[in-house]
Amino acid sequence: MQNRMKTGRLIWGIALIMIGVVWAVNALGIADIRVFFDGWWTLFIIVPCVASLFTRRQKFASTIGLIIGVALFLNAQGILDLTALWQLSLPIALIMAGLKLINVFGFRRKAKSGPEDTRTVAGETVTETAAFATRKIDYDGQVFAGADLDAVFGSIRLDLNHARIENDCIVSISAIFATVEVLVPDDVKVAIESSTLFGGVSDRRAGEAGQDAGADRGVTLHVEANCLIGGVYIT
Repeated sequence: MQNRMKTGRLIWGIALIMIGVVWAVNALGIADIRVFFDGWWTLFIIVPCVASLFTRRQKFASTIGLIIGVALFLNAQGILDLTALWQLSLPIALIMAGLKLINVFGFRRKAKSGPEDTRTVAGETVTETAAFATRKIDYDGQVFAGADLDAVFGSIRLDLNHARIENDCIVSISAIFATVEVLVPDDVKVAIESSTLFGGVSDRRAGEAGQDAGADRGVTLHVEANCLIGGVYIT
Protein backbone atom coordinates (compact mmCIF):
# COMPACT_ATOMS: atom_id res chain seq x y z
CA MET A 1 0.00 0.00 0.00
CA GLN A 2 2.89 2.34 0.79
CA ASN A 3 4.42 1.68 -2.65
CA ARG A 4 1.11 2.54 -4.36
CA MET A 5 0.86 5.76 -2.35
CA LYS A 6 4.43 6.71 -3.34
CA THR A 7 3.67 6.03 -7.00
CA GLY A 8 0.56 8.21 -6.83
CA ARG A 9 2.48 11.07 -5.24
CA LEU A 10 5.19 10.72 -7.90
CA ILE A 11 2.68 10.95 -10.77
CA TRP A 12 0.89 13.96 -9.31
CA GLY A 13 4.21 15.57 -8.37
CA ILE A 14 5.51 15.34 -11.94
CA ALA A 15 2.22 16.73 -13.27
CA LEU A 16 2.38 19.73 -10.93
CA ILE A 17 6.03 20.39 -11.78
CA MET A 18 5.22 20.38 -15.51
CA ILE A 19 2.35 22.83 -14.99
CA GLY A 20 4.57 25.08 -12.90
CA VAL A 21 7.41 25.07 -15.45
CA VAL A 22 5.06 25.90 -18.35
CA TRP A 23 3.45 28.70 -16.33
CA ALA A 24 6.86 30.16 -15.39
CA VAL A 25 8.22 29.98 -18.95
CA ASN A 26 5.16 31.81 -20.28
CA ALA A 27 5.31 34.42 -17.49
CA LEU A 28 8.99 35.18 -18.18
CA GLY A 29 8.38 35.50 -21.92
CA ILE A 30 10.88 32.77 -22.70
CA ALA A 31 8.32 30.91 -24.76
CA ASP A 32 4.64 30.97 -25.56
CA ILE A 33 3.36 27.51 -24.77
CA ARG A 34 -0.32 27.05 -25.46
CA VAL A 35 -1.86 25.35 -22.44
CA PHE A 36 -5.57 25.52 -23.25
CA PHE A 37 -5.63 23.35 -26.36
CA ASP A 38 -8.82 21.79 -27.68
CA GLY A 39 -9.99 19.22 -25.16
CA TRP A 40 -7.55 20.28 -22.42
CA TRP A 41 -10.26 19.67 -19.81
CA THR A 42 -10.21 15.93 -20.56
CA LEU A 43 -6.88 15.81 -18.71
CA PHE A 44 -8.90 16.06 -15.48
CA ILE A 45 -10.32 12.64 -16.44
CA ILE A 46 -7.27 11.08 -18.04
CA VAL A 47 -4.60 11.97 -15.44
CA PRO A 48 -6.51 10.67 -12.36
CA CYS A 49 -7.36 7.46 -14.24
CA VAL A 50 -3.72 6.92 -15.22
CA ALA A 51 -2.67 7.53 -11.61
CA SER A 52 -5.27 5.03 -10.40
CA LEU A 53 -3.93 2.37 -12.76
CA PHE A 54 -0.60 2.55 -10.93
CA THR A 55 -1.91 3.02 -7.40
CA ARG A 56 -5.07 0.88 -7.12
CA ARG A 57 -5.46 -2.86 -6.99
CA GLN A 58 -8.87 -2.55 -8.67
CA LYS A 59 -8.16 -1.18 -12.16
CA PHE A 60 -11.43 -1.90 -13.99
CA ALA A 61 -13.22 1.43 -13.43
CA SER A 62 -9.98 3.35 -13.99
CA THR A 63 -9.52 1.60 -17.33
CA ILE A 64 -13.03 2.51 -18.45
CA GLY A 65 -12.56 6.10 -17.26
CA LEU A 66 -9.31 6.33 -19.21
CA ILE A 67 -11.01 5.01 -22.36
CA ILE A 68 -13.80 7.56 -22.02
CA GLY A 69 -11.35 10.39 -21.28
CA VAL A 70 -9.28 9.58 -24.36
CA ALA A 71 -12.46 9.28 -26.47
CA LEU A 72 -13.65 12.71 -25.30
CA PHE A 73 -10.22 14.16 -26.11
CA LEU A 74 -10.34 12.68 -29.61
CA ASN A 75 -13.82 14.14 -30.05
CA ALA A 76 -12.58 17.59 -29.00
CA GLN A 77 -9.79 17.24 -31.56
CA GLY A 78 -12.32 16.40 -34.28
CA ILE A 79 -11.01 12.85 -34.70
CA LEU A 80 -13.96 10.98 -33.16
CA ASP A 81 -17.66 11.72 -33.53
CA LEU A 82 -19.35 12.35 -30.17
CA THR A 83 -22.66 10.88 -31.39
CA ALA A 84 -21.01 7.55 -32.14
CA LEU A 85 -19.23 7.72 -28.78
CA TRP A 86 -22.46 8.01 -26.78
CA GLN A 87 -24.13 5.29 -28.84
CA LEU A 88 -21.28 2.92 -28.08
CA SER A 89 -20.73 3.86 -24.41
CA LEU A 90 -23.34 1.54 -22.88
CA PRO A 91 -22.49 -1.48 -25.10
CA ILE A 92 -18.81 -1.03 -24.29
CA ALA A 93 -19.61 -0.85 -20.57
CA LEU A 94 -21.61 -4.08 -20.82
CA ILE A 95 -18.79 -5.80 -22.71
CA MET A 96 -16.26 -4.67 -20.11
CA ALA A 97 -18.55 -5.91 -17.32
CA GLY A 98 -18.75 -9.29 -19.06
CA LEU A 99 -14.97 -9.47 -19.38
CA LYS A 100 -14.71 -8.62 -15.70
CA LEU A 101 -16.99 -11.53 -14.81
CA ILE A 102 -15.04 -13.95 -16.99
CA ASN A 103 -11.84 -12.95 -15.22
CA VAL A 104 -13.46 -13.26 -11.79
CA PHE A 105 -14.92 -16.69 -12.36
CA GLY A 106 -11.82 -17.90 -14.15
CA PHE A 107 -9.19 -16.95 -11.60
CA ARG A 108 -10.99 -16.65 -8.27
CA ARG A 109 -12.97 -18.91 -6.04
CA LYS A 110 -16.48 -19.22 -7.38
CA ALA A 111 -19.15 -17.81 -5.13
CA LYS A 112 -21.86 -20.07 -3.72
CA SER A 113 -24.91 -20.56 -5.87
CA GLY A 114 -28.30 -19.13 -5.05
CA PRO A 115 -29.90 -15.69 -5.25
CA GLU A 116 -28.83 -14.82 -1.69
CA ASP A 117 -25.98 -16.10 0.42
CA THR A 118 -24.97 -15.29 4.00
CA ARG A 119 -21.53 -16.41 5.14
CA THR A 120 -19.31 -16.01 8.18
CA VAL A 121 -15.57 -15.97 7.63
CA ALA A 122 -12.54 -15.27 9.80
CA GLY A 123 -8.80 -14.65 9.85
CA GLU A 124 -8.22 -14.26 6.10
CA THR A 125 -8.79 -11.83 3.26
CA VAL A 126 -12.20 -12.70 1.88
CA THR A 127 -12.93 -12.64 -1.84
CA GLU A 128 -16.57 -12.36 -2.83
CA THR A 129 -18.38 -11.88 -6.14
CA ALA A 130 -22.04 -11.01 -6.61
CA ALA A 131 -23.19 -11.34 -10.22
CA PHE A 132 -26.93 -10.85 -10.65
CA ALA A 133 -27.22 -11.87 -6.99
CA THR A 134 -27.09 -10.66 -3.39
CA ARG A 135 -24.27 -11.63 -1.02
CA LYS A 136 -24.06 -11.04 2.72
CA ILE A 137 -20.82 -11.47 4.64
CA ASP A 138 -20.94 -11.38 8.43
CA TYR A 139 -17.99 -11.20 10.82
CA ASP A 140 -19.29 -12.06 14.30
CA GLY A 141 -16.47 -11.74 16.86
CA GLN A 142 -13.93 -12.95 14.32
CA VAL A 143 -10.69 -11.45 13.03
CA PHE A 144 -11.05 -9.36 9.87
CA ALA A 145 -7.95 -9.12 7.65
CA GLY A 146 -9.37 -7.43 4.55
CA ALA A 147 -11.70 -8.10 1.64
CA ASP A 148 -11.83 -8.01 -2.14
CA LEU A 149 -15.42 -7.45 -3.29
CA ASP A 150 -16.78 -7.45 -6.85
CA ALA A 151 -20.46 -6.69 -7.52
CA VAL A 152 -21.83 -6.77 -11.07
CA PHE A 153 -25.58 -6.24 -11.47
CA GLY A 154 -25.98 -7.29 -7.84
CA SER A 155 -25.21 -6.25 -4.27
CA ILE A 156 -22.86 -7.13 -1.42
CA ARG A 157 -23.32 -6.35 2.27
CA LEU A 158 -20.19 -6.68 4.44
CA ASP A 159 -21.03 -6.46 8.15
CA LEU A 160 -18.02 -5.62 10.34
CA ASN A 161 -19.94 -4.25 13.33
CA HIS A 162 -18.90 -7.19 15.51
CA ALA A 163 -15.60 -7.98 13.81
CA ARG A 164 -12.19 -7.96 15.48
CA ILE A 165 -10.19 -5.46 13.41
CA GLU A 166 -6.78 -5.60 15.04
CA ASN A 167 -4.64 -3.95 12.34
CA ASP A 168 -5.00 -1.58 9.42
CA CYS A 169 -6.53 -3.44 6.49
CA ILE A 170 -7.88 -2.87 2.99
CA VAL A 171 -11.32 -3.40 1.51
CA SER A 172 -11.03 -3.29 -2.27
CA ILE A 173 -14.40 -2.80 -4.00
CA SER A 174 -15.59 -2.84 -7.60
CA ALA A 175 -19.26 -1.93 -8.16
CA ILE A 176 -20.53 -2.21 -11.73
CA PHE A 177 -24.24 -1.52 -12.10
CA ALA A 178 -24.36 -2.61 -8.46
CA THR A 179 -24.23 -1.52 -4.81
CA VAL A 180 -21.87 -2.48 -2.00
CA GLU A 181 -22.55 -1.64 1.65
CA VAL A 182 -19.88 -1.90 4.35
CA LEU A 183 -20.96 -1.67 7.99
CA VAL A 184 -18.05 -0.42 10.13
CA PRO A 185 -17.75 -0.20 13.94
CA ASP A 186 -17.76 3.31 15.40
CA ASP A 187 -14.25 2.94 16.87
CA VAL A 188 -12.58 2.24 13.50
CA LYS A 189 -11.49 5.05 11.21
CA VAL A 190 -12.24 4.86 7.49
CA ALA A 191 -9.99 6.21 4.72
CA ILE A 192 -11.51 6.22 1.23
CA GLU A 193 -9.84 6.30 -2.17
CA SER A 194 -12.34 6.20 -5.00
CA SER A 195 -12.60 6.29 -8.76
CA THR A 196 -16.15 6.72 -9.98
CA LEU A 197 -17.91 7.05 -13.30
CA PHE A 198 -21.66 7.71 -13.16
CA GLY A 199 -21.60 6.45 -9.57
CA GLY A 200 -20.29 7.41 -6.18
CA VAL A 201 -19.01 6.55 -2.73
CA SER A 202 -20.93 7.75 0.31
CA ASP A 203 -19.43 7.76 3.81
CA ARG A 204 -22.45 8.07 6.05
CA ARG A 205 -20.21 8.01 9.12
CA ALA A 206 -18.46 11.25 8.15
CA GLY A 207 -18.85 13.92 10.78
CA GLU A 208 -20.27 11.52 13.36
CA ALA A 209 -18.82 11.01 16.81
CA GLY A 210 -17.83 7.49 15.84
CA GLN A 211 -15.25 8.75 13.38
CA ASP A 212 -13.50 10.74 16.11
CA ALA A 213 -13.64 7.80 18.47
CA GLY A 214 -11.78 5.69 15.95
CA ALA A 215 -8.60 7.68 16.65
CA ASP A 216 -8.40 6.12 20.13
CA ARG A 217 -8.19 2.62 18.71
CA GLY A 218 -5.60 3.56 16.12
CA VAL A 219 -6.97 1.22 13.47
CA THR A 220 -7.87 2.37 9.96
CA LEU A 221 -9.97 0.60 7.35
CA HIS A 222 -8.73 1.62 3.90
CA VAL A 223 -11.53 1.46 1.33
CA GLU A 224 -10.44 1.41 -2.32
CA ALA A 225 -13.59 1.76 -4.41
CA ASN A 226 -14.14 1.77 -8.16
CA CYS A 227 -17.70 2.44 -9.34
CA LEU A 228 -19.24 2.27 -12.79
CA ILE A 229 -22.91 3.26 -12.58
CA GLY A 230 -22.80 1.86 -9.06
CA GLY A 231 -22.57 2.93 -5.46
CA VAL A 232 -20.57 2.14 -2.36
CA TYR A 233 -21.95 3.03 1.07
CA ILE A 234 -20.01 3.11 4.34
CA THR A 235 -22.38 2.98 7.31
